[in-house]
Amino acid sequence: MLDGKTVFEKVCEIIGESDDSLMPFCENAAAVINGKMRSDVNASDIRLLTAAASVAYCDYLMVQNVIDGDIGSVRAGDITVSRNGSSAYAFAENFRKKALADAAELLLDNEFSFRAV
Repeated sequence: MLDGKTVFEKVCEIIGESDDSLMPFCENAAAVINGKMRSDVNASDIRLLTAAASVAYCDYLMVQNVIDGDIGSVRAGDITVSRNGSSAYAFAENFRKKALADAAELLLDNEFSFRAV
């Protein structure tokens, strides 16, 4: 089983910084991946940890974009500082999709339902 602390450490390793505000997202992502994990897989598979880390970071950036807004750029004289949260989120979303695809064989597919023809 994945735990929030392990997911947090993986996120910090991937992004190259440590931010304690990531922890709730890491705990949630661990619970989500644990809930989707097939019973016959090894819970220590790195693909599961990477998937959880990508889910946590993507969720974190989504919330940060809502809180901060997409500031754009600020200009003071000849100096311009730009910030584009949307592009960071887009990158994180692509990473999340790839990580979940890589771990797909280890997870249950609860989103597909074939009812009738």
